Amino acid sequence: MATSLPSAARATAPLATGGITAASGTAASSSNTVLVPLKLNAFALTPATCASANRYSIAPITQPNYTFLRLHDNLIVPDILDHVDLHQVSPANLNSRLTDLGTGQTRQNRLGVYIHWTLPPVYRAGSAAAPTTSGATDPNQADRKLSQGFPSSSAAAPSYGAATDYTTPDFRPVPNRWLVIRHINTNTVAPAGAKIPEFQSWVIESDRLWNINDPDLKTADLEVDVSPSTNPLLFDPSNGTVVEGQAEAFIGKCTPISTWSEGTGNHINLNVMTSSNPLFADYQPHNSNVFSFLDNFSYTSSGGATAYLTKASCDYQVIGWHSDANQDPFTTDQRVTAPPHVNRLNDCQMALKSADSDTAIAWLGSSNPTRVLCHATMYDVAYDAASVPPNVKANTAGQLLQQKQSIAVGVTPLDALIAYCRAHESIDNATLATLEQDLLRIQSLLITGESDDVDALQAAADECFEQAFSKVDGGTRWHFHQESDPSTVPTTTQVATMKTLNKNQKVFDNTVREATTKRWELFANWWLYVSGFGQTVSTGTFQSNVTGIAQRLSDLTGATGRQAELKSNIEAATASLTVSSTRQQPQQGTADRFFQRKEPTVLFGNIQAGFENDYRDATKVRLDNQVVLPAPGALASGWSTLSTTLDSIIPKLPTALQTSARALGFEFYQLRAANNITSTTLPQVIPWFHNETARSESRGRDMWQGTQPWMPLFIEYEAVYYHVPFSKWKLKESPMLSNWGASVLHYGFDEDISKSPNVDDRTISGRVILEPQAAATLCNTLQQIFQNTNQSDLENIYGMPASEQANLLNNLSYIEFASSGMTNLTSDLLTLQQGGQHVKPTVRLTNSAPIAVQAATSAASAIGFSPTLMQAMDTQTTMTPYGSSVALDSDAPPMKLVTHGQIMFTKLNVIDKFGQAISAINPAPVNYGAANPTISPCLSDTYFPGTIGNVNPSDSTARANCVIPQGDNKSCPFINLPPGINQPARLNAAFVTKSNGSWTTSSEWENPIWGWLVVNFAEQGLQFFLADGTFYREVRFGGSTGTQTTAKWLPYDPPTTLPNTSQLDFLIQKLGIKAYLSSFVDMVLQSTSSNQVAAPDSYAAFSSAIVGKPLALVNIGYSLELAGPENKNWSTVNSQGPDLHLLQPNGTSFPPKAAGGYTFPVKLGDVDRTFDGLVGYFNSATAAPGNSSDLDLSSIYTYYPSNASPQPDDPRVRISASEGNFPLFTPYFNSAGRAGDPVVDQATNMQVFGAIMDPFLPIHAYSVILPNKALSLPNWTVQEALRKINAFWRIGPMLVATDMPQTYDPTRALDTDSVDLGILSPGANAVTDPTETLPKVALPLPAPVASASGANAMYRYLQPYVVPTIDQTTGANLGNRTEYNVFGISGDAAAGADAAQARLPDGPYTAIEGYAQIVQKNSPAAPAA
Repeated sequence: MATSLPSAARATAPLATGGITAASGTAASSSNTVLVPLKLNAFALTPATCASANRYSIAPITQPNYTFLRLHDNLIVPDILDHVDLHQVSPANLNSRLTDLGTGQTRQNRLGVYIHWTLPPVYRAGSAAAPTTSGATDPNQADRKLSQGFPSSSAAAPSYGAATDYTTPDFRPVPNRWLVIRHINTNTVAPAGAKIPEFQSWVIESDRLWNINDPDLKTADLEVDVSPSTNPLLFDPSNGTVVEGQAEAFIGKCTPISTWSEGTGNHINLNVMTSSNPLFADYQPHNSNVFSFLDNFSYTSSGGATAYLTKASCDYQVIGWHSDANQDPFTTDQRVTAPPHVNRLNDCQMALKSADSDTAIAWLGSSNPTRVLCHATMYDVAYDAASVPPNVKANTAGQLLQQKQSIAVGVTPLDALIAYCRAHESIDNATLATLEQDLLRIQSLLITGESDDVDALQAAADECFEQAFSKVDGGTRWHFHQESDPSTVPTTTQVATMKTLNKNQKVFDNTVREATTKRWELFANWWLYVSGFGQTVSTGTFQSNVTGIAQRLSDLTGATGRQAELKSNIEAATASLTVSSTRQQPQQGTADRFFQRKEPTVLFGNIQAGFENDYRDATKVRLDNQVVLPAPGALASGWSTLSTTLDSIIPKLPTALQTSARALGFEFYQLRAANNITSTTLPQVIPWFHNETARSESRGRDMWQGTQPWMPLFIEYEAVYYHVPFSKWKLKESPMLSNWGASVLHYGFDEDISKSPNVDDRTISGRVILEPQAAATLCNTLQQIFQNTNQSDLENIYGMPASEQANLLNNLSYIEFASSGMTNLTSDLLTLQQGGQHVKPTVRLTNSAPIAVQAATSAASAIGFSPTLMQAMDTQTTMTPYGSSVALDSDAPPMKLVTHGQIMFTKLNVIDKFGQAISAINPAPVNYGAANPTISPCLSDTYFPGTIGNVNPSDSTARANCVIPQGDNKSCPFINLPPGINQPARLNAAFVTKSNGSWTTSSEWENPIWGWLVVNFAEQGLQFFLADGTFYREVRFGGSTGTQTTAKWLPYDPPTTLPNTSQLDFLIQKLGIKAYLSSFVDMVLQSTSSNQVAAPDSYAAFSSAIVGKPLALVNIGYSLELAGPENKNWSTVNSQGPDLHLLQPNGTSFPPKAAGGYTFPVKLGDVDRTFDGLVGYFNSATAAPGNSSDLDLSSIYTYYPSNASPQPDDPRVRISASEGNFPLFTPYFNSAGRAGDPVVDQATNMQVFGAIMDPFLPIHAYSVILPNKALSLPNWTVQEALRKINAFWRIGPMLVATDMPQTYDPTRALDTDSVDLGILSPGANAVTDPTETLPKVALPLPAPVASASGANAMYRYLQPYVVPTIDQTTGANLGNRTEYNVFGISGDAAAGADAAQARLPDGPYTAIEGYAQIVQKNSPAAPAA
C-alpha cells in the first residue's frame, strides 16, 4: 500500500534534518556541492557461472602476494602477482573462488552480487613537473598543484633529508567513504518469508588499514572482506622493518551504517597508486570493500543463524565523499587564491551539465568553498543462486572469440583493424570491406590532416610506418633564433661556434643516456645479489661490478666529471653567441629522436571496451540544485520507508554534505526503472549514466535488465618465440595495397624456413592492460578531421562525401574491439622482466627524490652498497634482470640483440573487471608430448610471413612460410617478426663537406652543395655551376673524341676568390668520356621526364625555370647510431653471448659483412615515390690520397639506367633489392668518454655518398629496421643559386644585317653577381625591362613562350671580344683575354614579314658568333636568409 506524508507537512516542513521538501519536489537552495556521477556495474556470482558448458570462465582470485617483497631468504620475485590460472575452474566445485578445495564446501559468503564503481579521470591523472634544462624541477609546481585542488600534503617539503623533486606523478586522494544503499523488492526474495528489510545500508571505509594480526581479521575472509595493500604508514626509509611490514597489510572495511561511526582505527592517505598495483582501482578481486562491495544477501534466520537469500531483485545506490574536506578536489589550500569554479572543473576534467542557466553561470564564476559528492545507481538487479542472468555478455564474447577470427595483429590499432576487416570481408558482409577501403583512404588525414593526391597517400602510408616504433628522446640541438630581421645571417664565426656547441651537446646527451644505463646496472646487481637469482655469481664478482659501475657514474656525473666539463663548454658557447649577436640568439630545440620497434598490437574484435565509450570525455557533473526529485504526493509501494531510512543515515555524513546526499537519496527513488524518466524540466537535470534520450541508448546505463556485465580489463598471454637466423632474412620490395601502388621494402624469405631445423625457441609471457575505447577514440578523431578538413578535398580527393563520412563512422560503431601492445616481448628477448610489481631499494615520497631504504642497503652492503650509492639508482628500478628466475627452453643464446623470428600464441586470455575470462585458446592442460593448441590470427602485411614460393595466399596450394609446416592455406598461427634492433637507435642523415681532409657535417647555415648541373638541350651537353650559382664550365657532345669541355668560367670572368672545384673537376673529367657522358645525360633526362613532383611555384621567379630544374650535386652521409652500448645477457642459467653482435668487444662498429656482426642494408631514394629527389649517387672512394676524387665515379647508382641494352662501359648500376646493391651499415655507439677527451664530429662515423638530387625534394633512406629518414637542402642554398643560374648556349657563326661594335665596352661587362639584371644604361624602364636600354642585335629568336615557369623570360646576346691585359704599373701587354658585352635582341628579325621571306635582309652583313642567354624582365627579390 502506498504511503504519503500529511499535506501540511508536505507543504511547509522539511523532512527531518534534511533540506529537501518532499511535498514540493524542489531541491535545496544550496548549490555548494558538485555531484560527480560514477558508472556502477553489478555482477551476480553463482555456481552456475562456472558451468562447464559456458564459453567463459570465472577466474580464481589471484591477488598480489606482498610476502615476496621481503628481502631475506631470497624471497623477492620479479612480479608479486601471478597469472590467472584457468586450467581447472569448472564446474564450481573445482573453482577455489566458489569452493573451499580443502573441504569441498561452497563458499556461501562469496556468492551474491558484486558491485563496483569506476573512479572518474580526475582521480587517475597524476601531476608531475617536467625537468628543467638545468636538471632541476619547476619551483612553481607546488603552488600549481594547490591551485588545482591538490591537498596541502602535495606541496609539503621532502622528508628524511631528500632533495626536492616534483617529477614524480602526484595523484589526488580518492573518496574514502562510500555509502551503499540497497533497496530490495521484498516480494521477490527466496526463501519466502525471509526477514530482510526493504532498505539496508553500509559504509565502506576504503582507507581503513589492517594488520594481519588484528583480531577483527581472524574471522574475515581475506580475499573478499579486505584488499591486500602496502602500508604507507611504514614508509620510513630509515625503519629497518619497513619492507617486512608490507606483507602484513590490508585495507578496506564494510560496516552496517547502524553501527558505524567515523574516526575509529588506522587510516591511510589513499590514491589509485597506493598499493603499487596498476589493476587496483578497476579489478574487483583486488579492491574488495575499497571500490567495490559484495552483497551476499545474508540475514539472520529465525533460529539465529546466518542464512543467505537464494533469490532477490534489488536496486543499489552508492554515494562517496572525502572524510577530510582538505582532500576534496574542490577545496583550495589557503596558501593560494582559489580559482573560479570553471577553472577547477577544467583542472578536474569535468564539465557542468546545463551550464547556461543564470544560477549555473553565477556558480561557474564563483570561487566560494565547495565540496564533491560522488554518486552512482543500478536498478533492477535480479539475483538467482541457481542460475545465471538471461544475458551473459561474456558468454557471447567467448563464443565469438572461439568461432571466428576475432584476433588481429598489426603495427598499430588502426593497422590491426584494417587486417581484421580484410580477413572478414568475405565472412561477414560488405560492411567490413567498405570500412577497410575507407580507413586506407583516410589514413593520410589521420597522420597529417591534409593532403593532395595519391602521392600524398603514398607518403602518408610511409609515415604510418613510423608508428611501429617507440620514440626515445634524442637530446637537445641548438639553433639560431631570429628575433628581428629575417635576412640577417649568422657570421662564419657564429656558425662555427654553433657547430661546436652542438657537438658538445651531443656528447652531453650521451652522458645522460649512459648514466641512466649505469644506474639500472647498479639496481640489476643489487637485485641479483639480494634475490639469490645470481647465486652462480661470486660475491667478489658482484663487488667488482658495483665498484666499476660506481666509478663510471663518478666519471660521468661527478663534480669534475664529463658532464660538468661539457656543461661548462655549452654555457661558454651559448654565452659567446648571445653576446656576439643581438639578432641571432641560441635557442634549444629537439635533436633527432632515437627509435625502437614496438611490440605488435593485438586487437580483439567482437569485444567491447572495458570502460564506457565516453569515459575519456569530461565528466558531466551537476550542482545539488539540479537533482531530479519526486513530485508531491505518495511514495510508491515498496519504497515507503525511504524517508525514515534517510533520516537514520544522513546525519552520519559530514554536515556540509547532508543536504546534497539527502537529495540524491530521493533521486534514487525518482529515477527507478518503473518511472522511465528520460527528460526533465530545468533546473532539474538527468544525471550522466541514466537513460538520456540524446545518447540514443538501447537501455539506460543504470538499468541492469538481466544483463551480466562484460568489461574486459587485461589480457594474459603466453607464446613461443622461434628465432630465425638473420641469414635467412632478405630485404625485398613488393607492392602492397596499403601503400597505394608504391613498392614497399620489407624483410622476407627466399626459402622454405621449415626445412631448417630450429632449436632456438623461447617461451615468453606477459600481462597487458587493454586500452579503453579504441573504437570511440578513432571515431572522435575522424569526426574532428572531417570537421577541420576542406569538404571539397574530402569529396574530390578522398572520395569521402558527407554520406560516405557518415557510413564510415557508422561502420566503425558496427565493430566492437579492444587492443593493446604485446608488452614484455622485447624485454624477455633481452633477458629482462618488465612491468612486474617487485620490491625496490629506494622509495619516492611526495615531492621527493629517491631515498635509500635502510633494509635494502644493509642487504647488499657486503658487495659495496651504501645509502649514497643506493640513491644513485634514481628511478631506474622498474626492470628486473633474469638471473636464474626464468627457465630457458633451449641451449641457444637466450639474449637477442635483434628480434628476427616468428611467434605463436599458446595462451591468450581476456579477463574482465569481475574476473570473468574468455580464452582464445583452450586453457585445459595439454597431454604430455601433444602439440600446443594455438590460433591463426588475422595478420597485417608487416607480420604476414609470406608463402612458400611466393604463391598467392588465396591459392589452395599456398602454405604460409613458417618454422613449423602448415597443412593448408587457411592456417598461419605464426606472427612474423622482421628484424628490429632491441634497443633505441636512429638512422642519422646529414649533408657533409670535406675540411682539412676529414668529413664534417654541415649546419643549416653552411652550403653543402659542391655543384649544380643544367641540361643544355641546344648543344646536347651539361652546364655546371658552383654552389652559389656561378657558371663554371660545360661538357657537350662533339669534337674528335666525341665530347668537348669548354674553358672554365667563360663567358664570365673568374671569381675574385677561386673556390675549391676539385670534386667538380673530377666529375667533369669523367664526363669527357663519350659513353660516360651519354649515360649520364640519359639518366638526367629520364629523371626529369619521370613523374616527379613539380617544382614549387616560387621557382617560376627564376630565369632557369624556362629550361627545366637544375640538379644539385651534394655529399650526403648516413650512419646507424645506437643510443647506448650493446645490451648484455642477464641470464645466469645460460650466460652465452649472442651469435651476432651489434658492436665489437671493444665497443667499435664492425666492418660491413664482418663475421659475428650484424649488417643492415639501407635503400636510398625511390623511383616509385614522386616525392623523393634522388637521381643517382656515387660511393665514396676507398682511398682518396692528395689529388684523388673523394668519390668513386666509376659507378653511378641510379633508378634511371638506359632503356636499351646497357653498353659495357655504361657506368650506371640500377638500385635494386634483388641485385643486393643497397649500401650496408653496421651500428656504432660513441661513448661519452671522460673529462678531457676530444669531442668528435658525427660525420666521423658516417658513410659518405656523392648524390645528384632534385633541389626541391628530399632524399629518403629506407631501412625497415628504423623509420624512413628524409634529408632536404636548406631553402636559402637553393634560392641563392637560382638567382645566378641561367641557361645559355653558343650560336653562330650567323649572318645578321646589322653591324656590331668593334671594340669592347667595359661599362657593359658581364657581371656574374647580377646575371638576371645585366649591365643597364640609365633609363626609366631599367628595372622592368633590363634589355630595353641595351644595344640591339637582330637575331631570328622568338621570345620564350610564356608559361607558369619562366613567364617573364626573354633572350639576350653575349658578344665575345679579345681584350689585352695591361700591367697597370709598367703598361706592358700581359696577353689577351676574352671578355663579353651584353646586347639586347631586336624582335624585328624574330617574326613577321622577314621570317616569311626566303631571303636575307639587305646588307651589309656581319658574321657573329657568341652566346644566347635567357634572362628575366623582373629580377626576383633577394632570398630571405
